[in-house]
Amino acid sequence: MLNTIVLGVVVPMLVCGAVLIVAWRLRDRGRLVRATALGLGYLSCHIIVDGWPSFPPHETWQWLFALVVGAMVIGGIDAVGRRPLILRVIGAVVLAGMSGWLIVLANQEHLWMHRTTVAALLLLWLVTMHPITSRSRGASVSLPLCVAFVGVSLVLVLSGNAKLAQLAGGAAACLGAATLVAWWRAEAGLGCESIAVAGVLTIGLAYSGYSLSFSSVPAWAYLVAVAAPLAVWVGALPQTRKLGGWKAVTLTTLITLVISGIGVVRAYIAW
Repeated sequence: MLNTIVLGVVVPMLVCGAVLIVAWRLRDRGRLVRATALGLGYLSCHIIVDGWPSFPPHETWQWLFALVVGAMVIGGIDAVGRRPLILRVIGAVVLAGMSGWLIVLANQEHLWMHRTTVAALLLLWLVTMHPITSRSRGASVSLPLCVAFVGVSLVLVLSGNAKLAQLAGGAAACLGAATLVAWWRAEAGLGCESIAVAGVLTIGLAYSGYSLSFSSVPAWAYLVAVAAPLAVWVGALPQTRKLGGWKAVTLTTLITLVISGIGVVRAYIAW
């Protein structure tokens, strides 16, 4: 168990960091490679924690492996340059729809309400996060996301979903590595090409934890954890931009931490 936890953190960090460094060295040719960094890091964690995926998966949350691959394709479309808006919209709608269809248990009460909710949440998350991350890159994106995934992981632990918590922790480790790379070379950090993967994992893991919860953690605790990354919009405010550099990143990260903390504290009370 301990080896799995350690490997589920260290290996994703190394994979994500290595991919970002390779992409940076390739310069313009590395844009597609950069789009796979977060996804490949997560996939390595998924294999370590749950083994090689079967088809079809035995549990709905295991579809995250395939959904992350699809999200990397959408990230690649963003990475290669400007594409027609309709192409990006279609990609986001298809990804959201497939996520809602695959992640929700087929015997779930009010099945279509749950499927529609998951799809709508992911689509809203993508539409909200993409514009700001299109203008930002580096630690201003990856550090708040890292903090948010740590929050999701803690909520999942408190809901009795240790394996899902490990996967969220692996995603946080990837984003931690991306932050370190960004501090080394800002242009090597993550940007909008990583948002589709981050969105699938945030919504997918949180909803799976909610539907498989072994405690009385309320739905809004998961929603708060999922909404925490939206704090990156604070970095776009003129007053925040005037702070410049690490001060702006620190402020955004602290706000993300506070929002995540609300969800974690509520989950702890329920636990």
